[in-house]
Amino acid sequence: MSPERRALRQTLEALAFEGILHPAPGGWSVGALRVRVPWRRQPGGRVRLLADPQDARGRPLTLPALGRGLAQAGHDPATLLRAMRRSAHFLRAAGPLRADRLRLTGPALEAALIEGHPYHPGFKARIGFTDADNAAYGPEAAASFAPLWLQLDPALIRRAGSDVAAGLAAPGAIPVHPWQWARLCDDPVIAGWRTAGRLRLLEGGPLMRATASLRTLAPVAGGDHLKLSLGVGVTSSVRDLVPWSVPVAPAISGWLAAVVASDPALAGLKAFLQKPESWDSQRGLL
Repeated sequence: MSPERRALRQTLEALAFEGILHPAPGGWSVGALRVRVPWRRQPGGRVRLLADPQDARGRPLTLPALGRGLAQAGHDPATLLRAMRRSAHFLRAAGPLRADRLRLTGPALEAALIEGHPYHPGFKARIGFTDADNAAYGPEAAASFAPLWLQLDPALIRRAGSDVAAGLAAPGAIPVHPWQWARLCDDPVIAGWRTAGRLRLLEGGPLMRATASLRTLAPVAGGDHLKLSLGVGVTSSVRDLVPWSVPVAPAISGWLAAVVASDPALAGLKAFLQKPESWDSQRGLL
């Protein structure tokens, strides 16, 4: 299936599930558009197309036609269509699936997971990334790069928990994604802090590669993953790190650990999690 066909089919499935498309004989309707396609509903309620969609005349449905139908129904389709086109573009750039990927592990497997989200219309949109950004920082290219590290006046930041820089950079340093820094460094506030000596850009740090989550980086030499704030749009949200979200991850991790520990059927998973050398932890950055 071509990336464009996948983007269109996946979008129709999502729009039908969300009730934006209305049931019609042989398919759905939205605005003046009639979509003809066989489909089935999965046990969880999700819609799955069984063939490529057509319009009322039996012609292959196109993105512009879908956009016109959505606009006629009172929706603004611009963002959706952009996400669909960009997803198809980046999926095509990722190339074909590797035949041996079921035998891969670690970073090699992360680079081989090119499909993106199985449900969301913008499954690989990465709004904010150019082709060059995607080649430099996307997981599919498996390119190595070093996050930047900032030394800040302690009065400018609030800390809790362990030092995110431990073993990676100078004590107390704060990591930032190179893509993010390129967009922050000329900000008047940041520039003022640098001029006043309240913010310094440090040298060094281990090389890392992006994981499938894009903003989480894995050291090439192994070790803790680093989760960074990244102002890129992925599946309907910009991947920044807002204050309320930071303590959620350890709380969920603690709950899951308790569930695993309490269930004898998960003994194998418990043993796996108790071996630090068998998995990488993540460090969140506010």
